[in-house]
Amino acid sequence: MKPIIGFGALNLDLIFEVEDLKSISLKGPRLDPGKEDFGSDEEFESLLDQLKRYGTLKSRSGGGSAANTIVALARMGFPTKLIGKVGEDLEGFFNSTREQIAMSN
Repeated sequence: MKPIIGFGALNLDLIFEVEDLKSISLKGPRLDPGKEDFGSDEEFESLLDQLKRYGTLKSRSGGGSAANTIVALARMGFPTKLIGKVGEDLEGFFNSTREQIAMSN
């Protein structure tokens, strides 16, 4: 069987636990439980600063829709490949290191 090839962004999800979203939403963008949002780089940095100040980082997880789909297909037994690009920052290092570990197993 030919491999299924995914092509897309490699993202890093940061999972924070916060006592109350209101404490963060009052100082930055409005946050709604269970919702995804987007904004500028400046808004992201401001939100990340608030999360670090008022929350606890619980986990980091590599993702992105193409990557998540390819992982699911691989777990079902399909041969898969993923084409993507990571940045030269800590998040890119995290994703590429996890990929190297996954490929060696």
